[in-house]
Amino acid sequence: MSPENSYVPKTPQNFYELAWAKRLEFVQSLVDGGEDNAFRIIKMLERHEEKFHLSAESVLGEARDEITGDVVKQMQILTGRAEWLPVLPENNTDYLPTGAPPTTENSFLGSKISVPAYADLKSIVAHWIIEFLHDDDKAIVELGCGYGRNLFNIHYLGGPRDLPYYAAEYTGSGKQLTALLAALESSIQMRVEHFDHNNVDLGFLQGEDQILIFTCHSIEQVKEIPASYFADLARVPKKITCIHFEPFGFQISSDDSISTAQQELFVKNDWNLNFFDVLKAAAEAGSINLTHVYKDMIPNETYSPTSIAIWRNF
Repeated sequence: MSPENSYVPKTPQNFYELAWAKRLEFVQSLVDGGEDNAFRIIKMLERHEEKFHLSAESVLGEARDEITGDVVKQMQILTGRAEWLPVLPENNTDYLPTGAPPTTENSFLGSKISVPAYADLKSIVAHWIIEFLHDDDKAIVELGCGYGRNLFNIHYLGGPRDLPYYAAEYTGSGKQLTALLAALESSIQMRVEHFDHNNVDLGFLQGEDQILIFTCHSIEQVKEIPASYFADLARVPKKITCIHFEPFGFQISSDDSISTAQQELFVKNDWNLNFFDVLKAAAEAGSINLTHVYKDMIPNETYSPTSIAIWRNF
């Protein structure tokens, strides 16, 4: 959906197709200007996104019955146009001379917290993965990787050099951007593959017999994952450990103000509401061995803290 005036329903998948394409355009401009270091480019993109956010244009449209032509419902339609807009200061916020607020609001373990400017929360997931890797793991796989930032972080923070990193992503533009960055980093074995949370298929995995798989806020906007989601992942004929870094804390319990607000946000936006129920059902059925669940363990946006679930198929 990269061309302008390409009208499609405003779904998370279509939005991210457009969003990654806009980021690809930004990164390509850096490469065309002489940048050739993937680490520098990723950090330059991150700094750009501290001061600008992506806005995708949408208009009100109609969904019609394919046979009768009758209007079924009204819906938002993406026009295919997106732009970078400045992040506006909040009311009564004193900004640093650098142009950043001194703190950002996050939440952790059910409470609001203030995090200092420039705190690198994005690296926490990479540290978890590196520390959790077993000597027998032969590959690292991220499902729904966007442009592969987590995988690059794992590599740059000291992750193994001799393992393949599978960047599995739904959007074409996300895969393009991952491939562009990987082409600039000869020391990482990046393999870019297609993956759809609604249609689990790990057929792209090669000869590795023990694998670490993870997701990071990629199931967040999948309204409902299939009831067989975890069983389908576990069915792959390999030993897998899977870690989900997802904002599902309110699905565990909603007895605090953060979880209540998170639930309201997810219901309003038609985001995922069944991750934890499907996870528990898979564990109770014996499809997976659920070993750990942590609620609101990693600070993120105020009403989107990251919870963690870890399971194995062995």
